Amino acid sequence: MENTSFYISFFAGLLSFFSPCIFPLFPIYLSTLGLNKNNHEYNIPILINTLIFILSFSLVFVLLAMTSTSIGLFFNFNKIFLIKIAGCLIIFFGVLTLGFLKNLSLNRNYVPKLISNNQNLKPLLLGLSFGLAWTPCIGPVLGSILAYSATDKNIQYSLLMLLFYSLGLGLPFFIGSIGYSKILKKISLKSKIFQFYNYLMGILLILFGIIVFNNKIYILNLYFQKLFTKIDNFFNIQKFFI
Repeated sequence: MENTSFYISFFAGLLSFFSPCIFPLFPIYLSTLGLNKNNHEYNIPILINTLIFILSFSLVFVLLAMTSTSIGLFFNFNKIFLIKIAGCLIIFFGVLTLGFLKNLSLNRNYVPKLISNNQNLKPLLLGLSFGLAWTPCIGPVLGSILAYSATDKNIQYSLLMLLFYSLGLGLPFFIGSIGYSKILKKISLKSKIFQFYNYLMGILLILFGIIVFNNKIYILNLYFQKLFTKIDNFFNIQKFFI
């Protein structure tokens, strides 16, 4: 029975990846994981950054689940405030992606240099930020897992279920980062196409950060629900004429 619960948690995490606040924005998440190129078959820094990213949002889920501890209570009672901080961080990384901070003379660009010199800091902060940002979107699924695991009254069992959930949610990110690292080996980071892509991702990051800051992520759910309804209606009309 326990093994079945772990499998269910894993597939629940995998299904959560296809939620409106994660799957449509998948290219944005990949673009934040690193732009370094090397001579290896895979871009090792990107793979490491992806693992840090996954561990970071997994930590958020664990902290939200630890309601019986002081840190868990702090996290839950201050979740709205923490989500606003997450929104600010996402906006900041969007601005950083656009390269606007390079023109500032404040402390000789201390913050951008701090991020660039600590490659693991960016996925760590983004993982924590996105983990908080996703909670309104994947909350029902995550909440169901937490409620089910709580019936066992075993903290280790609950944490294992969360681990399998995070593995399911993180698997597409890891697979995507492998493909992304291969793409980076075939194109120049100075090419106009890549620069345009990077610029677009920066703008989308800023817009997403604004949505998160205002706690309006449910708008993404409504938008994509309407979009999928229109697509479904379109194909139903097409079938009518065939």
